[in-house]
Amino acid sequence: MLELEKLRTENIELQTALNKGGSQAMNKGYAYESDENSRLRHELQLMESLVEELRQELRNKRPMTATGTHDWEDEKIEMEVAIQKGQARINAMQNELTSSAAMYAKEIAKLKLLLAEKESLIETMTADVYNK
Repeated sequence: MLELEKLRTENIELQTALNKGGSQAMNKGYAYESDENSRLRHELQLMESLVEELRQELRNKRPMTATGTHDWEDEKIEMEVAIQKGQARINAMQNELTSSAAMYAKEIAKLKLLLAEKESLIETMTADVYNK
């Protein structure tokens, strides 16, 4: 877009220079175009054709941009849904891990108690054997 504005400005400057040069030539009574005027006319035509090409490119790109924003919004919504699903899965796994950890802690406590009872029984039996 910035390039288009630069080209427009340059085009206007060239047209002004061309008009100024042409009017000066008419004022002096010259019936022919100077080399500078012909060069400026040629450069002006090139700039106008370049401006037209850029306008054509801009027209071709507008429909893609208009639908592109809609696609970005759809994609953004899809990503947000995927993030929420992922977060729900993470929360479920965390809850499962917490409950599993609590269950295993209880089981370990039961087994430690059972082990302590068995060790106590063994100590009692060995003490009885040595005491006899």
